[in-house]
Amino acid sequence: MAISVAVAIALALAIYFFTVEAGGPDRSGLARTRVNSYWYDVGHGKWREAYKMMTPGNRQQVTLSNYIQGFVTLLEQTNGIKETTGAIEVNGDFAVATVSLESPRAQGGLFTRYQHLYWDGSDWFISDQAGGLSNTK
Repeated sequence: MAISVAVAIALALAIYFFTVEAGGPDRSGLARTRVNSYWYDVGHGKWREAYKMMTPGNRQQVTLSNYIQGFVTLLEQTNGIKETTGAIEVNGDFAVATVSLESPRAQGGLFTRYQHLYWDGSDWFISDQAGGLSNTK
């Protein structure tokens, strides 16, 4: 019994020191994963999943049906999109990702803009209005 309690305490301390003392989770890597997942879901019509990745404030400003309508229109006009995430800049609880979208119908190559994210303490959320991209960092 005493050994199992000691092991449990040691494990808890190891986890604590790994996440707190080592700087916590790799926020830049998590931001990249979030952006990639978000645009994958948008490009594959996984509307509810993508919608849930937006900040609660964004979800209050745009209904799910309006969100879906906006992206369906985009996908119809572009004949689909392929996303590439470039540089990620993390500053505390905020991050900016350079995002390039490519479409079969796009003339001139990639459409590159910025995706803003907010860290809520456990994960990144898309903070650009209506889940879109921004012209500014």
